[in-house]
Amino acid sequence: MYGITGYPRSILLIFFLLNLSIICVTRISVRVYHSHFVFSIKRKDIHKKRLILIGAGKTGEKISREIKSSSNTPYTVVGLVDDDISIQGKTIHGNKVLGTVKDLSKISIQFDELLITAPS
Repeated sequence: MYGITGYPRSILLIFFLLNLSIICVTRISVRVYHSHFVFSIKRKDIHKKRLILIGAGKTGEKISREIKSSSNTPYTVVGLVDDDISIQGKTIHGNKVLGTVKDLSKISIQFDELLITAPS
């Protein structure tokens, strides 16, 4: 009836900023909950096939990240092999680069399948 004559104009700005921050915090907290806590509870590596990725470049890194972040894949990555000497022994998304392709017969980690991710 009288409009906003009894309130200062800064109330509108404060109301907007509070609503925006509450919405952002709730959306971020739901996303963090589902990506970190529910994922770790649902994840069961017992029946998953153990993979070694051949190629630890960009494609190998993307596939490793996708397998690790998706809980409904039937695979788990146990390591990577690559012929590039500069990345030997490094870790990519929690998986160690175990050696070169020639070292596959010497690898002591048990695996079910090999996945070639090298484009060449």
